[in-house]
Amino acid sequence: MTEAYTFAALLKDAVNRAVRAMTPCDVVTLRIVSAAPLRVRLDGVGILPQGTVYVCTYLRDRLTDGATAVAIRAFGGQKYYIFDIGGDGA
Repeated sequence: MTEAYTFAALLKDAVNRAVRAMTPCDVVTLRIVSAAPLRVRLDGVGILPQGTVYVCTYLRDRLTDGATAVAIRAFGGQKYYIFDIGGDGA
């Protein structure tokens, strides 16, 4: 029984790793609630915790309150990397 369980656990782990490898990230849109200090909102989730959102260096001075941002969300949704911004969403 131990060998069967070990094989099943190894198989499950291999399948989970394969699925994660196929979809390592998503592209999402965020709303800048506050540029300084940085606070962003993701629809359906709410305000993202500090320390989970990263901004490209060249965008840091261009963020404005109410702007739409485009970000890469890492697998699991624990890190967001803003790489582009749009307008005010109007």
